[in-house]
Amino acid sequence: MIDIWKRGVGRSAEVASKAKDNGLGLTDAAMVELINLAASVRFEAGACLLQQTPELARALVLFRSGDVSVEKTGRTPLLLSSGDVLNDLTALLPSASASDCMLKALSEGQLFYVSRAQFAQLREQTQLVLLQRAYGCAARLSSRLAVELEQTSGCLAQLAGRHYNESQRLAVGLDEDESLRSVIGRIPRLPVSSLDLLQCLLDEDSTRAQIVDLVRQDPAMTATLLKALNSPGYSFDKKITDLSHAVTLLGFEGVYQVIMAETLRKSLPDSEVFRTSYQRALALSYIVFALAQATAKGRPAEMATIALLHDIGRLVLAVWQRQQPASRALIRRVPSGLPGSLLLRDWLLPEAVWQVIALQHYPMSMPPEQLPAAWREPVALLHVASWMLDQRQGRSGEAPFVEAYLAQLGMPSVPVEQLWQQKVAPLLRQRRNALPASLRKLID
Repeated sequence: MIDIWKRGVGRSAEVASKAKDNGLGLTDAAMVELINLAASVRFEAGACLLQQTPELARALVLFRSGDVSVEKTGRTPLLLSSGDVLNDLTALLPSASASDCMLKALSEGQLFYVSRAQFAQLREQTQLVLLQRAYGCAARLSSRLAVELEQTSGCLAQLAGRHYNESQRLAVGLDEDESLRSVIGRIPRLPVSSLDLLQCLLDEDSTRAQIVDLVRQDPAMTATLLKALNSPGYSFDKKITDLSHAVTLLGFEGVYQVIMAETLRKSLPDSEVFRTSYQRALALSYIVFALAQATAKGRPAEMATIALLHDIGRLVLAVWQRQQPASRALIRRVPSGLPGSLLLRDWLLPEAVWQVIALQHYPMSMPPEQLPAAWREPVALLHVASWMLDQRQGRSGEAPFVEAYLAQLGMPSVPVEQLWQQKVAPLLRQRRNALPASLRKLID
């Protein structure tokens, strides 16, 4: 209940026991006091009381006669009758508004209502009796909502399980689809050197010198790196002319991110759709890298790779639609993560990469505990990073289970701006000179 209405509730039972039995729990004197101070509303059967009298939403309401139902409290409405009291309906049901028929009269009757200021003018004994009755109604309503929440949660869990199982069957069907297999077989693979570099980074026994040597031994990889770093997309003050200088500026994981990003960019069609997709994936790769560092969950280089490649299934779907125009409507309904994961599995990327990409769509429809335990953390990292990026770029996409995914990462449920400023932005600022120019705008 609202704080200023909580006065000596512990004494309410004692006061109520001294009241005359007039069906309302109030003495005759208290009833006269209330009638003189409160506003009275008479209603007919079928009336929507909040529409008729919007002030009821925030008032203390005593029903003197008639029956009223509180709608939107579950499968069956909560019924109120003579002597029941509602105290600030908006505090109990935040969705209550005058536009809804939330209080519906089932028969003709009468009610009294008082504002907070008027309530404060009542004698203490009268206040205590009214509060006791209000707490009783609130307890009934809370109990009803708790049961409904438990039942709804159970239904959602069942639906999420069915959705997951059906998606897994779809993935098996796609894997066996000859037309899709043909499309995947025709898409050029990422260079072997890029995959070798990823494997080297993920190998805990690899040394910095081994990683640098791997890049140095591949002239094409070195050229890709230097060309990207000297482009307007990075805007370094001085030209970078050798690998050692690049490693000093970016670190070996930063060098890998640039190489993988440029390799991916060259693999995508030169269209506005895929350029936009690439720019988002690039920003996401740096954010999820920082998020993995901040939470000590997952492998930062691996998560950056997942983010870079998470949307590559759109390329598969685009080619598939061109080759199968009669099935275009059906193909459009396929989540891009599924064909993307099949492509990356064929490219022999680590299982963690293609499994997480296959699961990336699930956080929109189920909490993390519904996912395979092995992939919950990396899926959570990708989902939370994507949510943060959307918010920073002004896209208010829904993330219904984001609190559960934050908890999966050991992060508090606080506003996204607070998480960004406290957890991610400081790590990105440490690497500011190594970030693409487009990403620097998000942290400045």
